[in-house]
Amino acid sequence: MRIEIKATVPRGGIEFNYVYKLKGVLHKWTGRDENLHDAQSFYSFGTLNNSRIVDDKLMFNGYVMWQLSFWDIEVAKRALLGMMRDPRMFDGIMVIEARECPTPNFGTSFRFWADSPILVREKNEQGKPVYLTWDNPHTDDVLTTSFRRKLANAGFTGEDLEAVVTFDREYPKAKTRLIQYKNLQHKANACPVWVHGSPEVLKFAWLAGLGDLTGSGFGAVKSNVTTKD
Repeated sequence: MRIEIKATVPRGGIEFNYVYKLKGVLHKWTGRDENLHDAQSFYSFGTLNNSRIVDDKLMFNGYVMWQLSFWDIEVAKRALLGMMRDPRMFDGIMVIEARECPTPNFGTSFRFWADSPILVREKNEQGKPVYLTWDNPHTDDVLTTSFRRKLANAGFTGEDLEAVVTFDREYPKAKTRLIQYKNLQHKANACPVWVHGSPEVLKFAWLAGLGDLTGSGFGAVKSNVTTKD
C-alpha cells in the first residue's frame, strides 16, 4: 500500500538535513518492532514535496506532500492508525489528510523516478563500503543483485528473481547528491531507473524501494503521474 500525506507547512521552513526525522516519524507511527526496523526493509518513503530553497532553508508551497509505501499491508495499517493517534510529524508539520494511492499499471518494464536518492554500495577489498554512482555501468549490476536478494527475502521465486534494474543514463539532469544523515554523509543518485520484471515485481519495487537504506529514507521511487491537491 502506498499512502500520500498532505500536511501543514512549517513556519520558517525546515533544515535541509531532515531525512532522519522522517524515519523517526515513521517509527513513532508503526511502533517499536525490531523485526520491522532492524531487518531488511520492505517499505520506503520519499522526501517531502512542494518545497523550494530560500537561503539556507526549505520553504513549502501551500502544503507539505509526502508518500510512504509498504509491501506488508498490515504494517501500512499500523502506520495509518499511528498517524490518526498522533498526526504530528516534526518542526510543526502536522498531517491533515492521508489517502491510498492506486497501483499504476506497470506492465513488465517501467521507468521510475527517484522520490528519494537511490543509494548503491559495495565493499572494497578492505571490506569498506564504496558508493557507486549512476554513470558507472557496474552500478546497475550491484543494484540488480541487491534487488534480486530483496525479492528472494520477500518470498519471490523463479523468473521473478531474474528482474533487472538499470539507471537511465540518457536522463540529462541525472546527478549525485551528498545526504547528511546525522553524523554520516552518504553519496546517492538522483536519476530515474528502468525496472524489468513481472507486474508484481514492479509493484514490489514501487513499494519497497531500490538500493540500500530504503528504511532510512533512500531509494523510494515513484511514477511520473502527478498528484494534484
